[in-house]
Amino acid sequence: QAQSHTPKKNTLNYLMILAITVTVLGCLALPSFAATCAVDGSSYEYSETVSGSIRTVTFNVCPNHYFDMGQLNPNYAVSGAETYKMPSSPMLESSITKDVSGQGGSVGVLFNGAYLFSPFAGKVALTGYSSSATALEGDTFEKCGCHSSSSSSAGYHCHIPPSCLLAQLGETTTDHSPQVGWAPDGFPVYGPRGPSGALIKLCSESTNSDTTYCLDECSGLEMELPEVDDFKYRYYITGEDWLDGSNSKPLDGSDPINPLSTEPYYPFTPKCYRGCCPSGATCSGTRADPPSCSGSATAGTTSSYAAAAKWPSGLPVYDGTSVSSGSPSPSPSPSPTPPTPTPTPGPGGTSSSSQVPASLMIGTVGVVLFLGVSYTRLNDEP
Repeated sequence: QAQSHTPKKNTLNYLMILAITVTVLGCLALPSFAATCAVDGSSYEYSETVSGSIRTVTFNVCPNHYFDMGQLNPNYAVSGAETYKMPSSPMLESSITKDVSGQGGSVGVLFNGAYLFSPFAGKVALTGYSSSATALEGDTFEKCGCHSSSSSSAGYHCHIPPSCLLAQLGETTTDHSPQVGWAPDGFPVYGPRGPSGALIKLCSESTNSDTTYCLDECSGLEMELPEVDDFKYRYYITGEDWLDGSNSKPLDGSDPINPLSTEPYYPFTPKCYRGCCPSGATCSGTRADPPSCSGSATAGTTSSYAAAAKWPSGLPVYDGTSVSSGSPSPSPSPSPTPPTPTPTPGPGGTSSSSQVPASLMIGTVGVVLFLGVSYTRLNDEP
């Protein structure tokens, strides 16, 4: 009698082991699930310090302003934990040091807490405007100019001028755009307007008429601009922004962004970098960290330069009010528990994303298996 039960008991033992394994794996994966950022911007965290030759930026990839919650595409902003280190006194090479035209993921950081992405769309090789992220994905850029690449890990980023950030920093049509972030090589990144307030283009663009203030192939301007900063080089995010639209504030507009940056301002974000990593500095965190400087690298700053954090504690939540770009303000206290929004219909009427972590589902399946096998064993003993 006992011998006839052995195969069934062995099967139940194997199932018990499987149930325990699945449960443990689910529980181990559970802590890695990223929390949804607060749609009102209150989850935003950004800090910046300068210590010797290193600038350190720590941020959670939650924007300090509104973002699309799955209406334009299935993805939305979720929190992360990023620490970027870059030279506080950058150095410049005479040619390209880092090609990011085929690089997905973060290639810089913006003051609104977003990643800076290259023009690469991640689907096809970047050969020009028609294959750029703006041409292929522009209908998913919300009114602040950005979108998300995931709903399970941090991925909020911008491919065009970040209109809400530019408005918060007081951009006008008569002055140079404010600085909006940092490139991995330590040079500043600005909005789309040059010294006169006009939209700036690449020197090689066929419609460009300004041969003084135009950009190299990396969307950079090598020139001293003492009225702007004390760097000898800087990058730009090019294209139309909220000032070219019909709304007095970006938040008054609707999704997707209007106007969307157009072809004459391609590539919109840098597709290469010219900085390097000086001896004594640390360059880490992004997917575009620069190589070590060569012996011919030159100083990227003027004699008037003094390294300092631009926004040590980040920006306030953007509610339509601008701040002085020269007066850092403390970050808001982040919400202790960001609200989890109800899933919204995505394209085709399907739910944009499940709000239940996959790890939690795995753990639940394991527990159910474990209880089921235990019950079967208790009721099957001879």
